[in-house]
Amino acid sequence: MEKAELISIVIPNHNRADYVLELLKSISRQDYTNFETIVVDDGSNDNSVEAIQNELPSVELVVLDDNRGPAAARNEGIIKANGSIIVGLDSDVVLGDENMLTKIAEKFSKSDKLDCLALRIMNYYSSKDDVKTWHHPLHIRDYAGREFFTDYFSGTAYAFRKRVFEKAGLFPQEFFMHGEENDLAYRVLDAGFDIVYCPDIAVLHKLYRPSSNNQISLYYHRRNQMWIAAKYFPFFKAVFFLMPRLLKSFAIALTKGGIKTYCCSLRDGVNGLKNAIKMRKPLKSQTWRKIRLIRKGLYGRPFLRRQTMPKNLTVAKNETIKICIACSAGGHLVQARELAEVYEKYNHFYFTFSGGVANKLKETARVRTAPDIVRGNPLTWLVTAASSLYVAASERPDIVITTGAGVTIFFCLFAKLFGAKLIYIESMAKVNRPTLTSRALYPFADMFIVQWPGLVKFFPKARFLGRLF
Repeated sequence: MEKAELISIVIPNHNRADYVLELLKSISRQDYTNFETIVVDDGSNDNSVEAIQNELPSVELVVLDDNRGPAAARNEGIIKANGSIIVGLDSDVVLGDENMLTKIAEKFSKSDKLDCLALRIMNYYSSKDDVKTWHHPLHIRDYAGREFFTDYFSGTAYAFRKRVFEKAGLFPQEFFMHGEENDLAYRVLDAGFDIVYCPDIAVLHKLYRPSSNNQISLYYHRRNQMWIAAKYFPFFKAVFFLMPRLLKSFAIALTKGGIKTYCCSLRDGVNGLKNAIKMRKPLKSQTWRKIRLIRKGLYGRPFLRRQTMPKNLTVAKNETIKICIACSAGGHLVQARELAEVYEKYNHFYFTFSGGVANKLKETARVRTAPDIVRGNPLTWLVTAASSLYVAASERPDIVITTGAGVTIFFCLFAKLFGAKLIYIESMAKVNRPTLTSRALYPFADMFIVQWPGLVKFFPKARFLGRLF
């Protein structure tokens, strides 16, 4: 490197004295020397402030009088920062690599067009990728070790040039916690910057338990998502964005407890809409196009030819089409797997009901699940419908191949609503009479296949192409 840029490390902290001390000690072992460390104590009532002052007096400490949330604490640190590169870290991470800051500086020095890095987050205890902090559009199983363009970064570990904040703005302090990264990521992309996931630079995450409280997450996630939709989304996009998430949360609140929290989230979300609308700045059409390409794994191909960017940004083969294989476990799945030679050439995932079979399948494939339907229990129908809508809306498959049965009905209908082509293959076990699932989905299928010629009389537009076995 010709000149070592000043790196500002910004760490929000609230009642994590032991954690933040371990992080700061790991930072002190870095081989890169041109950096400053700023800890913003967010109204802690433990001994965090005293411990940092006594053990690491060289750290710049900003003390807030009250707990304003991690978004506000991060903003205070960014404002104080003198460096041209901001490295944001949560206080419950550890730097296991003593060359981490050097790697960040070298990464940015290679291209003036590189502005935002989403760093890899590993579980401190297992040394595996931290699934809970992975909200990138491409699946962790296939992409954790690959560099790609993303529409998300985690506040747990990121590295941005300071000019990004100067142009796109800071974290939304009104969010308090949860979703502030999503809000900022939309503005970053809309301001013309790109976010690159970097697998070669990682932190170890301990996942401080109070921050992962389900009730806290339920409240802030849904409330803040309402505000995000009001600020950046066109009306119909906002509806499609919010409805599956609200329904899924409602179903979870019903089954696991939390209806009161859910209602409070909706109430406060609605009350805050007036302020969100005042800040409304819908994303540009080209930003939405960029996001669509990112989520399909296609963004960056022309860009890489125009700019000097990292050369190992990759896109998986045949990712122009996303295929979903939707089926219940057991024989339906066995039949669907007979077509693996065809669909495994493409970006694909399975949709089935949760349980042992799905867990086993997750070892070798990408799987999305929903609870199975129990006849006579209307609550399971509601939960399955909400989960199916959420998966269909978040995945947006181009093609759905299904062999039945019950768990797939809602998903197939919602996927059709979002524009998917539906290929239905009736079960080989049905020789003379069709299944209820096939009767329900026949009117919506773009291609309907039976495995016994006797079933054609029930479905005039069906094709008999032989059997899978």
